Amino acid sequence: MTASTLDPALPDDLRGSKVPKTTEVPKTEVTEQTTEEDVTPTKTALKDEIAGLFDVWNKALQTQEPKEVSALYAPNAILLPTLSNTVRHTTEEREDYFEHFLAKGPSGVIDQSNIRTFGDLAIHSGIYTFTFSTTGASVQARFTFVYAWNGTKWQIMEHHSSLMPEAMGALQMYENIFF
Repeated sequence: MTASTLDPALPDDLRGSKVPKTTEVPKTEVTEQTTEEDVTPTKTALKDEIAGLFDVWNKALQTQEPKEVSALYAPNAILLPTLSNTVRHTTEEREDYFEHFLAKGPSGVIDQSNIRTFGDLAIHSGIYTFTFSTTGASVQARFTFVYAWNGTKWQIMEHHSSLMPEAMGALQMYENIFF
């Protein structure tokens, strides 16, 4: 099939054998750990920046100030917290959750991490472990942070965290931490 049979409206210089042939562009080497979109310096720097947002959030937890943590969330953000059955839709509701959560002295570490970026949105998901200084207990949970760039900074738009369902005694751990 020639270009002229594909589109009879093509100019004469693009018909038949005059259609330019594409040149094979060498592909960037991709390891098993990365995808092609991951190897550009911009993409790598952005993923590092997104990964660093967890550290900012975790440091805010260490302040023991619910307002410090809540300030990292967009005003209309949704929090589906680990240790509460109540979805938090407002700044006041998020601060209420963090007031109780922070009282236990949480400190988080990421065990597994996945980061995907889509322009002004980024998704960071994986597994993290919290250790609570007041009880010494550790709890592993799944997490998803959805970040949006607001023109000046990244803000948490959605944060979902849930206990690992396979964990033995997850309910008992929950009760030991909060009751």
